[in-house]
Amino acid sequence: MLTLIVGLVWANPKGAYRVAPDPVTLYGAIASGKSPLGIYSTTTANPPTLKNLLPVSFYTPIAGVYANGNYYFFSAYMRKNVVITVKLEKYDVNTWTKITDMFPERIAPTALTYDTKSSQVYGCYPNTSKGYDFRTLNLETAMTTVIATLPQQFVALYSDNQGHVYGIGVDGTLYQFDLGTGKPNAIGTTGVVPSTDI
Repeated sequence: MLTLIVGLVWANPKGAYRVAPDPVTLYGAIASGKSPLGIYSTTTANPPTLKNLLPVSFYTPIAGVYANGNYYFFSAYMRKNVVITVKLEKYDVNTWTKITDMFPERIAPTALTYDTKSSQVYGCYPNTSKGYDFRTLNLETAMTTVIATLPQQFVALYSDNQGHVYGIGVDGTLYQFDLGTGKPNAIGTTGVVPSTDI
């Protein structure tokens, strides 16, 4: 599975959108189906290329987010589908060298996004009630703050340059989040039911 963290459209600080020139390089983490697991780049060229930037060993890639010129990458060490340790690593995106790593609480997000308007990272995290929470993430401390309990798992989150946060739930519906209450409001179906094998 390739989780893309950079899209095909770039946000202009003046609020207008412009289409990115071809080909565009996209970055993400491959968590299964390809060896080695790790951070990869691909392009929108035809045919696309796939390049391993940073392999990971016994940690499983979970989620990542680009913020402030760095890539923050969650991975987990698991035994028999039980999370033993979670690691949050910060990488320089120009050299792919590790800057720092932290070992936060033993929960890893299923999806993350960085809102450039508020400089806030939002994520979907499992909770102790076998459900999911909508949380903010402090990238310096790896601590999270619960905004709300969610009705389902979200497998993808996205924020635009206007400060709107969107997500795709496991039901295949696109939602927009109310950032004050954390409530996801349905926009419409994507027509695809995502895999939760992440």
